[in-house]
Formats: sequence, C-alpha cells, structure tokens
Amino acid sequence: MRPIRPRIISAGAVLLSAILLPSSLLRGADSPDRNISQQIDRLIEDACRKKGVQPNAPASDEVFLRRTYLNIAGRIPTAAEAREFLESEAPGKRSALIDRLLDSPAHVSRQFNYWADLLRLRSDIQGDAGEAYADWLKGALRENKSYDAIVRELVAAQGYVWDNAAVGYYMRDAGMPLDNMSNTAQVFLGTRLVCAQCHDHPFDKWSQKDYYELAAYTYGVETRIDPDSVVGLDKLEERRKRRRSYEGIDAHLRQAVNEVLQPLSYGVRDTGRTLRLPDDYQYKDSRPGEMVEPDTPFGRSARSSRNQREAYVRWMTAPENPRFTLVIANRLWKQVMGRGLIEPVDDLKDDTEASNPELMSYLTRQMAAMQYDMKRFLRVLYNTRTFQRETTAEEVYPDQSYHFPGPVLRRLDAEQLWDSVLTAVIPSVDLRRGKRDYLTRQNEIKKQAEQLMALKPQDILKLAEPIAAAEREFDEKARNIRQQILAARESGSNAEADRLQGELDRADGQRRETIERLRREQSAQNAAMMSRSPAMATTSSGAGTASPATPEDERWQGFPDDFVRASELPSPAPAGHFLHLFGQSDREVIENAHQDPSVAQVLALLNGPLSDHLASPQAVVTQACAAAHNDEEREDILFLSLLGRRPSDDERATIRGQVQARGSFDKARPALVWALLNTQEFLFYP
Repeated sequence: MRPIRPRIISAGAVLLSAILLPSSLLRGADSPDRNISQQIDRLIEDACRKKGVQPNAPASDEVFLRRTYLNIAGRIPTAAEAREFLESEAPGKRSALIDRLLDSPAHVSRQFNYWADLLRLRSDIQGDAGEAYADWLKGALRENKSYDAIVRELVAAQGYVWDNAAVGYYMRDAGMPLDNMSNTAQVFLGTRLVCAQCHDHPFDKWSQKDYYELAAYTYGVETRIDPDSVVGLDKLEERRKRRRSYEGIDAHLRQAVNEVLQPLSYGVRDTGRTLRLPDDYQYKDSRPGEMVEPDTPFGRSARSSRNQREAYVRWMTAPENPRFTLVIANRLWKQVMGRGLIEPVDDLKDDTEASNPELMSYLTRQMAAMQYDMKRFLRVLYNTRTFQRETTAEEVYPDQSYHFPGPVLRRLDAEQLWDSVLTAVIPSVDLRRGKRDYLTRQNEIKKQAEQLMALKPQDILKLAEPIAAAEREFDEKARNIRQQILAARESGSNAEADRLQGELDRADGQRRETIERLRREQSAQNAAMMSRSPAMATTSSGAGTASPATPEDERWQGFPDDFVRASELPSPAPAGHFLHLFGQSDREVIENAHQDPSVAQVLALLNGPLSDHLASPQAVVTQACAAAHNDEEREDILFLSLLGRRPSDDERATIRGQVQARGSFDKARPALVWALLNTQEFLFYP
C-alpha cells in the first residue's frame, strides 16, 4: 500500500466529473432527502477542488451492488439477488436497492454487530441479561428507534431484566460504575476520560475532579437488586430487633433466604449512594475523601433535586450538547465511507477539526433535524455520488487528511466474512434464527419472582428454613469429616484420608440434590399459593418477554444449529471459532475488533467446517449449479454467488481448463469455490 498521491485538476474538473455520472445517481432517492444528498456531494466536491484532488470515477453496477450489500446487509448478495439487480434497466434501481436493504432483517443484523462492538455486548452477563440485552438492541434497531431514544433508555435503565432488558447496559459493567461512566462518555460523547480517573488528563483539559463529578451521576446505580427490600424482609427483621425476644436470622438461614430470593436480584436500581474523591487525591481544588456533587464537564450543567440520573440523561442527549449529535453523525459517516471526517471518532478535543469542517457541521445539523433517525441519515449518505464512486485504493494514514474523492478501501470484518460465506451455503440465511433457550429460562425466573413477591416475609422464611436445615446438617457432617481427614493425613494414612475425602464429596452431592429437590417443591408451593391469591389471579407471567422461537422448517434441515448469522450467535464467539479467528472483538474494550491476517485464517478457509459445507451437495451454490442447464450458466452462478459479477473471458478460460483437467464441472466446483473465496476481491470491499 502507498500514501495517497492527489491528482492535480483544473477548476472545472469536479463539475465535469459530476456531469458524467449516470442520471440515476444524480437523481438520488425519490424522497425529500435527495437535496441533502446533493448538498453533501457539493461540499465534498468543493473541498476536493480546493485541495486539487480529483473525485474518483463512478462505480459500476457490479461494484455498487457488492459494496451496498456489504455495507447495509452485512453480507454479499446471492446469485439471484445479483442477477436481478444487474439485469434491471430501471433508472432508479440503485435507490430502490438501498431502500429495500435498509428495511430488511439483514440490516438489523448488520447494525447489531456494529453496536454490539461499540457497547461491548456480551451474552454471558448474569441471569441471561446478556441475551435479553442483545434481543432488546435488535428490537430497537428493527423498529428504527431514534438514536437519542436508544441512548436515553440505556443510560436511564432500571428494573428487572425480564421487564426492561436495557438494564444489561449497566449489568455489563457490574460492580464497575466508574468504568461504565468512562465507556458512556467515549461511546456517546466521543470523549476519552479514562486517564482522568487517577490523575488530571495529561493530553486534554479534563481534571480528575471533572471525571468524578461526571461519574457521580451514575455512581448510585446498583447492578444487583436487594431482594430483602422487595419482599419486606428488611422491615420484618427491623421489627424483630425492637422486641426483647428477638432472635436474629442465623448465617445458614440468611444464605438460604438469599438462594430462595435469587430470582429477585437480576436487575438495576438507584441506591442514592454518593461518590467521594479517592484518599490519594492530590489537587488543591478539593480534599481527599470529599463528597462529590454531580456536574457536567461541558455544555449546560445538569442538576436535579429529584433524580440526578434523569438529569444526566437529558443533558447527554440534548441537541444542544456540543458533542452528542456530532459524534453519531461522524460515526455513521465512517460506517458508510470507511473513515470519519474526524479521526479518531471517540477522542474529540477542543482543538479537534474535521477534514471538512463545513460538511461536518452540515451533517450534525441534519442529524438533529432528522430527530436522530439513523436509517434516514444512512439512506441520505448511501444515495450520494460520493458513496457511489470507486474506492480509493491507496492507504490513508491516520495522520493524513482525507477529502473523500470516494469511499476508503476496506477489508471485510469477521462478521461480514462469516455471513457472506453462509449466504452461499444456507438458504434464506437472513431469516434463520439462533436458539432462544434463554427465553424459557427467563420466563421461569420471572414466574418465580412474581410468586415470591406475592408472599409475606414470614412465608419467605418458612420456605428458606428447610434449605437452611439441610445446610446446617451438611456443615456439621463436613466439619467432622474434615477433622478425620486432617488426623489421617497427620498419621500418614493417606488411603484413609482419600476414602474420607470421597465420603465428603458424596455428602456434598447429596446436599446439592436435597436443595434442588426443596427448590422444586417450593416452586410448586408458590404456584399453589398464587393460584389461591385473588391479587395474583390476573397477573400475566409472560408480560414483557418475547415468544419462544418456532421450530425450524425444512429449509435448514441438515445444517448445524450454529450456522446462523453472526448476530444470532453468542457474543463474542468462543476461541477457535471462525469469527474469533478473523478478528471479532472480544468485547473487553470499545471497538476491539481487528483485521490482521493469520495462518489460522488460511486454514479455516481451506478446510474449516464452513468451507466444507460450502462444497457440500446441499449448499445454496451447489444446488444452483446442479439446476443450471450448462457449464456457462454454472460459471455465472459461481461468480455471481461469491463476487457479485459474471466472469471475464480470461476467467472463463481458466475455469474451463480446471473442468477439463478434473473431468467435469461438478468435480472442479469445490476447488473453484475455494479459489474464489481466497481472492482479494472476495476479502475486500470493492
């Protein structure tokens, strides 16, 4: 790769380039937003003219098709989709394709992968909160919820997972409220404050006190609800303490109560907990250990005597906030064009300047005017001449200004690669869903929680007493066995010590079985109590939850259960999975994905399970080749399925040489598929 070498042009060259573009591009979308797309192009072309950079040539239909599918749908087109678009002569077919893809399930999948990376979304958050959180995010994207509404619901989230899965935003950082605030500022405000947690920021204006004042808004968020207060056990114990005959709840009963009430703990609540400066605070503006009042580091101050977190959310998402709108406009621009007008997108400073300040200001105003409708904003960008030009193949270095003569050349990310290969394997890949086992578990937890909340505190203690008795019995037995083990070790009788250890293990197993049996009996008792309770007779135990997944139809019989789009798999994928090998984020830090090549990637494409299925008789591409009338049609199917275009004459000659060497097209097909899969054309955006 080499640095950009700007091409010097005359003053009228940019205008000439625009005139030569196809009329279907100049019209843009048949919507009121076409003028916005055209204004964006004018601002880009004016900047190119001033900098002496010539805009790239218009992209061909084949290039536009593949790029648009990868950008919007997160996968390549099928052979049928490619053929339909390329053979169409409709003047507005590009805008029509953009509209169709933006309204498709594939776009939800693509955007989910993008936001899951930004939000570090993990499936393994406690109490199935991660999977519920993922489904909540998909639902928000599916209904095209406005960006500011999404952020408000995330940052203001409270309650139980089954009623408000957005609480997963805080449960992702359970026990780390300061880190959660740093991530919030970086994702939504484009501001890296993390250095100021321990000292004044060395490269920015933020002080350590600024950091703590902002963190004070959400420091009181607790990521585990105290069930005692929900069912009134705290009040019962307080009343008992006032009596002379008070007998406290012993450790075994307390542990048993916690186990019984566990379904009531999966959620988020505000505690009113206050934040104090650290004991090693060293600056003169405050004292170590001093209580911190919440305040904002820029824009209007946000104060509230009732709910500080709500005030914080209103301040953050307000159009007047100098960073909130700019950050999302810049992020979406980068998603479409491959590079932000401001880089990095999440490290804004007072002296940060966009490569095209006038365009950045215009996009920010339009985002606010569109009321943060991300799909509408993306539609405007995709309908620009700028997006529909050839890519800039030369490398653009981080410290270089880029004036967007066209999109930036990019390698497919892990999710795009996985989903694209699946497109040639699985029929109707966008409609296939992953397992939804968590829904059954979550419905059961919700049901148990409702049962517990319907009981009196005394009834909760009665339910816990049999478990506590089992724990006491085991502890006493275990204490005696451990003493015997110690004595045996001291006397040198290792065989006897091992026998006793086995006895202890069996006793522990019996304890677990007993407690599980008692829990099942309690659940049955609770259900019986609820059925007799008039107050609970009208309660809907399924409120706020999604319906279980329906059984798969015959289209997907014979394919592995995990051959679903990346958005339907656990997040992140386990070590060794195709997605992991190709650089999917580990969800530990923001935007932690990478695109570094490796030998493991070559092996995965050469003989991994996905490649094996790509060559199998039931794969979509194999079935299409089998139904073709002749080898020329089969040649077209292979290229349309993987590269979104038909082969050239030279490529047809190469294919026919391979077919002749192997005796038939069917025998040559696996090698041809593998060869196309490993081309630069497949692995990179066009």
